[in-house]
Amino acid sequence: MAVRLLKLPLNSLNLTNVVAMSLFNPTGQVNHAVSLPACVALTPGQGGLERLLIDAPAGYAEIYLFGAHITSWVPRGGKEVLFTSSRAVFNGQKAIRGGIPLCLPWFGAGALHQAPPAHGWARNSVWLLRSVVTTDDGGVRVTLSLEKNGFYALYEVTVGEKLELNLSLRNVQSEPAVGELTFHTYLRLYDLTATDLSGLAGGEYIDNEPGATRAKQEHELKVAGSCDRIFTTGEAGNVVRVRDSGNRRTIVVTKYDAPNTVVWNPGPRGAAEFADMAPDEWVQFLCVEPGRIRENAAKLEPGESFSISMKLSVENL
Repeated sequence: MAVRLLKLPLNSLNLTNVVAMSLFNPTGQVNHAVSLPACVALTPGQGGLERLLIDAPAGYAEIYLFGAHITSWVPRGGKEVLFTSSRAVFNGQKAIRGGIPLCLPWFGAGALHQAPPAHGWARNSVWLLRSVVTTDDGGVRVTLSLEKNGFYALYEVTVGEKLELNLSLRNVQSEPAVGELTFHTYLRLYDLTATDLSGLAGGEYIDNEPGATRAKQEHELKVAGSCDRIFTTGEAGNVVRVRDSGNRRTIVVTKYDAPNTVVWNPGPRGAAEFADMAPDEWVQFLCVEPGRIRENAAKLEPGESFSISMKLSVENL
């Protein structure tokens, strides 16, 4: 799969040029000068962490600036689509359990074994709020950024009847670098054991459960317990449909420029080991994670960038 790499001067604007660079605040604190539409509020959330509450005609969302972390998305007239643990920690240090954490500039231990922290530092950092605007279809578009350790990340979130995400990473160092990106998406389910996934059949994957073995997904995937698979090749996973029968819906995950799809659930034993997850919550979610990781990690020359995108939508059964 061809991946677009953009080479930009180090002093140029970011990919979307949404606002002037004068808004950049190197301390990582929020720029309160950003104007907000009437349907958006910036308020203290759990643990006193600042969050955006979006109540637009087309949908509702909650976005914490810590980690640029989406903890809730409800399309208008629908039900909650994202799972956030009842024991999630909001202390401004530990990553929030659930929602959509961002894994960058590495995934897991990293292609170059950079960890700790696992999954990179973006989900443990305060992002800069750059702009908030309404869209013509009754939604809201939020843009956030983060510059740290030689990388510049730009994140665009469009909240509406669909949730559309675009995440880019640019190497602003004077030396080559390797970057990975993943949307670590927790989908809320009525009952994981009664859920079916379609769209992954025919794809090759690394199964981390028995020790990083490689296999091919011969049939559609059904997860009834712990699962940790990284799909790595082909078109499999460009569109994954998660049939959530108990909520009478199908959650559709569509990805762009993301050659990997991770499917993960800790199962009962794994959930019991997490202090920030109730032991019985594992049946309430499944992670379907579009990204570019491992052997597909981007090799970036100075000034080069790459991006991945994801769209979540809901179909009624």
